[in-house]
Amino acid sequence: MSLSLVLIPLSIAVAAASQARQIRPSDVEAGNEVRVESRMRDETLLVAALEDLGATVRRADDGVLLAKTPDRALTMRRDATGLWNACFAGTWTPDGARAFVEDLDRAYGLQVQRAVIRRLEERAPEAGMRITSQSVDDDRVVTLVMEVERA
Repeated sequence: MSLSLVLIPLSIAVAAASQARQIRPSDVEAGNEVRVESRMRDETLLVAALEDLGATVRRADDGVLLAKTPDRALTMRRDATGLWNACFAGTWTPDGARAFVEDLDRAYGLQVQRAVIRRLEERAPEAGMRITSQSVDDDRVVTLVMEVERA
């Protein structure tokens, strides 16, 4: 018997996720900073996604992530619910900040997808299954076909 799993990248859900994000001026520097809320929780996947977008990332002593793109910088801070929020200061415009976070969301979604595939590959044998094929389509939808080796 075989089982097919279809893993749809989170980037397909960007339209729905962007409704949950808000762009708002900082309470501290109303005219000089833009904050964008996200749905990202995992720090390791967030750092990998930022690096996928060409940013260099370092962690400050207070837990803030400092990301430097080739032409600008941003910070990522956790909110009270554990979500990472991007803070854009300097020459970032609200539209530029939103576009960057949408790109970051897509990169983060792909990192999540890769992590799920790695876990499935690692756990399949102990569940009595093996992956017999894996394919990726143009929209980055991954289809895994797993065969049950024992009942």
